[in-house]
Formats: sequence, structure tokens, C-alpha cells
Amino acid sequence: MGPESEKLVKINDKSKEHLTTGSRHGAGQDPLKRAQILAGAQEVFFNKSFEAASMSDIARQAGVSKGTLYVYFADKDALFEAICYEYRREMFSELAAILDNGPHCKEQLIEFGMQISQRFLAESAVSAQRIVIGIRDRNPDVTSGFYQSGPKHMLQKIAAYLDHLVEMKELEIPDTQMAAFQLVDLYLAGLYRPRLFGVLSEEDVFQRIEHNVKSAVEFFYRGYAPINA
Repeated sequence: MGPESEKLVKINDKSKEHLTTGSRHGAGQDPLKRAQILAGAQEVFFNKSFEAASMSDIARQAGVSKGTLYVYFADKDALFEAICYEYRREMFSELAAILDNGPHCKEQLIEFGMQISQRFLAESAVSAQRIVIGIRDRNPDVTSGFYQSGPKHMLQKIAAYLDHLVEMKELEIPDTQMAAFQLVDLYLAGLYRPRLFGVLSEEDVFQRIEHNVKSAVEFFYRGYAPINA
């Protein structure tokens, strides 16, 4: 599994920090147990496939009884939605920090592009996106929530960052919302679809990210350079 596949294991470790000897939690309220179940579900979904996975498989992998599993999650959809939420929360907080800290400049867009590309193209992220596509017709609420609280939120953050570059007269962008879409597409150009359809492995695509991102930012800056610069 890729570097982003260990996110929920890290969540497990964080959960332990909040537990003390003799802690008591109500039914379905133990954060460590919840993280343990999510880590097990993630392993089953990504290794066996979402459709083939059963609640019994997940309980076995997580090391809990089916009764305990159902106390925390009603079904596979609820489990997958929780996995995506934890992943997005961790990932997008880290990405947002890159845009919030440091100077507003070309180098910062390169650093951000490197990080967002590595995360979007990692094995766990790609596997999650395949699952989302697969359950779209059966459960559109899950897929809509995946987009609304994930990619859409990040695009809004990028647009706000581009607004600052416009205010600084670093770039001249008439529509920063559209430009945010364009920038992300440039970061992932030639990599995302081959990765999604399994043409490129994680190792192959990671070797191309740096060149891709630097080329994307150069192209973006040329396209939105101030006319009188």
C-alpha cells in the first residue's frame, strides 16, 4: 500500500493520546475502537474491493465482534463514508496549511502542487475514488458528500489563495474560481486518468510528479501574467 494508505493507522495513534487508564465510553463512543474498526475496514475495502467486502470480513480484520461493529456503523456505506471523512480531514488540513503559511508566490504553488498530487495519486486515494465512482448510482448522497467536503472545499481554498495573488498584482486572473479548477487539472495532467484506470502504478506516477507540477505552474503563470508586466 502507498504512503497515504497509513492515514487511519496514524489516527489510531492519535486516538490513544486521548485515552487514560480506566476511561469509560458509552456504546459506540470509544474513539480508539472506532479508529480500529475504520483501519480494518480500509484494509478490507482496498484489498478485497468494496462490493466483495462483507461486514463479517471487516469485523474479522478489525478484531471485533459483528455486534460491536454494528454498534458503531450500520453498514458498509457508513463505514466508507467515515473512512473518507477521516482521510479528507487529515489531508485537506495539511494542504490548507501550505497555502496559509509562507509567502504568496510561484514556489509556494509548486510546493502545494507537489503535495496535492502525491496525495491524490497515492494508492489509497485512488482506491477510494474508484469505490466512490462504483457506488454513485446506488448511493449518490455518499458520492456528493465526498465531493462537497473534499475537492470542492479545496478548490475554494485555492481560489482564495489566487485572490491574494491578484491583489498583490502577481497575477491577473478574471475568474479565480475557474482558475482554481485549471490549476489542479494542470497539476494532474497526464497522470490522473492513467492512474485511475490502472495504467500507471503509484511508483511510476510519483516519479513524474515534480516535472508535471513545475511545468503546470510555469504554464499557469504565463497564462495569467499581468498584461503590463
